[in-house]
Amino acid sequence: MNKEMEGLFKRAKEEGLWFWCHYQDLWFSPDELRKAQADGRFRWGAVNWKLRDPREQVKKLERQAAEKLSEANSLRAVLAKS
Repeated sequence: MNKEMEGLFKRAKEEGLWFWCHYQDLWFSPDELRKAQADGRFRWGAVNWKLRDPREQVKKLERQAAEKLSEANSLRAVLAKS
């Protein structure tokens, strides 16, 4: 592991941040990424990762879930009329 990645792992642990990669909108906790990299996966350089607050992803998923629930409720209403 290179120095840049080690610095990111240290900062992530200290600040409660997770690793995010824009290529496929991948999110990893520091422990998850360490394990994946030990298994030979996601061994990309520091330039490919950004440290972000994982609560951002929670909010995004909650927003998506609410949108899907609204979509399902709209479909239910249409089906009830037919």
